[in-house]
Formats: sequence, structure tokens, C-alpha cells
Amino acid sequence: MNIRMEIKQNYESLNQSQKRVADTFLRHPDVLTMSIAEIAAQSGTSASAITRFVRKFGYEGLDAFRIALAKSSAATTPNDLLEIDPIVQKNDDLPVIIEKVAAMLSTTVSDTANFLDEQVLQEVITALKKARRIYLIGVGASSVVAYDLAHKLNRAGFLALHSWDGHMVMENLAYLNEQDVVLSFSYSGETKEVLAALAIARERGAQSYIVTKNQSDDLSKQVNGIIAIPTTEHLLRVGAIASFESSFQVATVLYLGVIEEMIGTELTERMKKTAENIKKIK
Repeated sequence: MNIRMEIKQNYESLNQSQKRVADTFLRHPDVLTMSIAEIAAQSGTSASAITRFVRKFGYEGLDAFRIALAKSSAATTPNDLLEIDPIVQKNDDLPVIIEKVAAMLSTTVSDTANFLDEQVLQEVITALKKARRIYLIGVGASSVVAYDLAHKLNRAGFLALHSWDGHMVMENLAYLNEQDVVLSFSYSGETKEVLAALAIARERGAQSYIVTKNQSDDLSKQVNGIIAIPTTEHLLRVGAIASFESSFQVATVLYLGVIEEMIGTELTERMKKTAENIKKIK
């Protein structure tokens, strides 16, 4: 993991002073040529705060930290720099907003791809292929991702269950057993409805997985596996945008991984069955 991504991943655990330093390093390309005093002034902190920050990330001094930052910046395209500061300003015109969103999503896709644990993904794909029933759980924006994946899996011939109604979700889980899989989406990993579903899965012996940025020991004990996505949302606080993209990307990878062996006549026949039913109401 390069230092730029590492700072982003640990951003929420930083105190306010450290966040100001992080913002300065991430948002100002000319920081590579600034003195420690200039960086302190730019971030509204102190020279000692800068030193503590670079040591927190495992560097003895500012020079070594700047070399690592330069290398991580060199690995990005010019447009990636926009993603560092994608917050919409009051006077941004439409072309600027379009460019910021494009840059942010492009970097989010790249960061997520580099961050994903292929071993965990393969474990989930294998579990989904064998499942009697697949329960897709999510609330708010995460529910949109869960719903879309349920739709795709059903069209491919799997029995995937999703509901927008939290009470209905709990009712569906009453029939859960060890042959089923519960796949949840929650960026925070703290959504009450999701945690309740995972608790039921654990009680019933079903396999359970969650797509989240939360990699805490407490959450790890509640599931068979965590599909961790990078922490991105702190750079854009206007809604579930980068986090939604990361979760949707994971869902797409899982779906394609599940159907990969079926591509050809088998998948075509399954798709035809659902298509024929849909035609009846068109």
C-alpha cells in the first residue's frame, strides 16, 4: 500500500491536528518542496506536529516521508490529484463538478482494486456458488447495492433474497440454516439492521460475510470473513458516493466470479427463463 492510500485508509483514526496535516499532504502537490515550517503554516499546526505525523506512518523524518509521497504521486495520473480534494465548493460550475466526480470515481475504482483481498473474495464466491439461498442485506445506499446483486443472481438462476423492509428481512432470516449465505453491505460496519442479521446467521450456523471498511476484531468475530474496502468517504462528505462505488465494485466482482463457470449455454438458458417471464408484463 502506498503512503497516499495509507493516509486515506487511516484518516478517520487521526485526531484533528493530524487530519489537518494529512489534508495538507494530500491536497497540495507543492508540499514536496515546502520546508517543515511552511507545511506547519499551511496546515495550521506546528513543526513538531509534522514530525509526529510522519513518524506515526513509520518514517524517521520528513525527507524520507516526502520521498515515499513523491513515489506514490508518481504512480497516479494527473487527474488523480483532483480526487484528493473533490469537495464541491459553493461556486463550482457544472464542468468542474463533472471533472471532480470523474476523477474521484476513477481513483476510487483503482484504490479499491488494489486494496481487495483476493483470497477472501474467492472464499465468498465459492460459498455463494454452493448456497441454497443467498440473503443480501443492506440499509440506505448499501441496500441499493444489495438489491442490484440479488437481481443479477436471480437472473443467473440462484435464489437470492433481498428486502427494503427491515422487518421483512428479519422474517426472511427465520428460515435461515447452515446451507445458506448472508452477504451484507455496510460501509461503517455498524448498521444495526446488518449486525442483527449477522447475529442471526451466526446463531443458525449460516456462513456470513460483510463488505465494509470496518476491520475491527469485534466485527471479525461475528462473520466468516470481511471483504474490506478502502476508507474514502472522508474526502467527500456530501453522501455515499465513493463508498457506494467501492461496494458496487465488490458486488460486481462477486457476481462475475460466481457466473464465470456458467458462461455459455447454461447461463444463456437461465437468462432466457427470467426474460420470458418479464416479457409477459411488458
